[in-house]
Amino acid sequence: MLMVWVLQWNARSLMANGQEMKHYIRKMKIQPDVVCVQETFLKPSLDFKVSGYMTVRMDRSEEEARGGCAIFIRQGISYRLIESGEEQEYIVVELWEGGDAVVIVNYYNPGGRLILDRLVRIKGVDRRKVIWCADFNAHNTLWGGKHTDVDGRVVEELMEERELVCLNDGRGTRIDVRTGNESAIDITLVSASLAGVSKWEVLSGKSLGSDHYLIMCTVGGRVEVGAGRGLRKWVYSKAEWNKFREVSEGLLEVADTNRDVEEVNNSVTTAIITAATQAIPRSRNGRTRKLVLWWSEECSKAVKARNKAFRKIKQNHTMASLLEYQRAQALVRRVVKCTKRESWRQFCNGIGRTTPVGEVWGMIRKMGGDRREWEYPVITEEGGTAVNDKEKAEMIARAFAKVHSVDNLTIEGKRRTEMTQSRYPGALDRRTDSGGEIDTRFTMAELVRAVRKAKPTAPGGDQVSYVMLKNLGEKGMNRMLELYNKVWEEGRLPSVWKEAEVVPIRKPGKDPCSPSSYRPIALTSNICKIMERMVTERLTYVLEKRGMLARCQSGFRKGRNTMDAVVRLESEVRKAQANKESVVVVFFDIEKAYDMMWKEGLLIK
Repeated sequence: MLMVWVLQWNARSLMANGQEMKHYIRKMKIQPDVVCVQETFLKPSLDFKVSGYMTVRMDRSEEEARGGCAIFIRQGISYRLIESGEEQEYIVVELWEGGDAVVIVNYYNPGGRLILDRLVRIKGVDRRKVIWCADFNAHNTLWGGKHTDVDGRVVEELMEERELVCLNDGRGTRIDVRTGNESAIDITLVSASLAGVSKWEVLSGKSLGSDHYLIMCTVGGRVEVGAGRGLRKWVYSKAEWNKFREVSEGLLEVADTNRDVEEVNNSVTTAIITAATQAIPRSRNGRTRKLVLWWSEECSKAVKARNKAFRKIKQNHTMASLLEYQRAQALVRRVVKCTKRESWRQFCNGIGRTTPVGEVWGMIRKMGGDRREWEYPVITEEGGTAVNDKEKAEMIARAFAKVHSVDNLTIEGKRRTEMTQSRYPGALDRRTDSGGEIDTRFTMAELVRAVRKAKPTAPGGDQVSYVMLKNLGEKGMNRMLELYNKVWEEGRLPSVWKEAEVVPIRKPGKDPCSPSSYRPIALTSNICKIMERMVTERLTYVLEKRGMLARCQSGFRKGRNTMDAVVRLESEVRKAQANKESVVVVFFDIEKAYDMMWKEGLLIK
């Protein structure tokens, strides 16, 4: 049976209280599987993420930063978005474990009249296992209200219609700090089949800046969480580079480059990784970093004092205790704001001309507690559903293969392809050395230049990074050069150079549950990519020297960029305006130009 722990909360603005929520979740002994938040007050353009969780949001328009709701799902849990509301503010997701599933509905009513017909028509609420985390703004004595209003009766009818059980035990879920009166408007409903294994608790001793209490709902136990993707990374800041060079030099010196290309590449790779293992530490699995980078001890003390004032106002509501709480709350917001600003100021003071742009953007993301999400929800296609990681990988791989398939060509396209191949039957055969400058052996200067230009991108399956290659000694670089020249002269690549680890990256704004919403990023061997760079340098030199590129081409050329074409177009338009003439411009985009690129045809050309 699928089990789940849900934290429910009306935040009254995640922009104001979200950092406290992140810090609170990090400090919890048992972190929830799902966090349902109402009244997020987030605009669609604003980014808000919780480290270790996937985010599903329903925001109002840019003009109205009010209302809204969000669900944060712990990484490793398989899920899919069923529906999000427009007229009503809600999100419906489905969690999976094996063949079992539970639907979670996060619902917020901003104060309008509830309509039963709309509630029962929400997708997914007719399932056998459903959990509602809702702020209906409805009162009913059934869940602890002092009276029953019209909306309260509508919710009661919903419970009867869908056979739901209210887990509330009568305790208040919101406090009016001005009067000290509590009300029960945040409720948790579960299907009758789940009620017997559910627990419900109001965490009324804590205030995270909202007038609503946190609610923890436990349905049975914990959801089975996947192994995760926490790969251990090389920590270059703690590397002993002298030791790395010493070990790699010794191992590479004895490597025999007279053997087969496969064996030579394996020897070089093994030597580099062995040296790295001895000289470069690796990060630990699991999350050890702060969710909020800039959170300080002063922030924690201010929150602790505010919570103490909050408990006092609950025990004895007086004007003095109210003022004390309001001052403590104002202090928390001031301290949090000032601490974040000071942390950012210190970072900006340390930025110089040599500071990498990537480091600046990384700091901007960290200041908001943002961590990149690598989890994938449940993937669906043509009636099929992929729940575990293996099924997801296979479904996405099939989608990628379909994009690159020749079946996408038209009949005319296939006919032209066959005609071209028959016209140049020997064009793809391996040619002997022509004796030209493009076929000569690579030099050390070419290798050094290629390594120096390499950026610190992710390594391929062999785990050899550009940082390691840049720190090789003289003997190591000589062995690398011998490997490249052997590959170049024999015309045969090591098999591992043709392998790639493909990472699906979701396209912005696309449905995360559709395999067509992802683009593949292939991580290949960096040793191979160094050789690719040297070959590209030679080809580019020959093309430019022989004038084989059109003068009007600006992209992918040294000393030029695509802005040249824009400036040229603007010049033509202004010239035409001055002469009272017209300019006709045609813009076109070739669909899947790179995906469907005919490599053999390019070689023939």
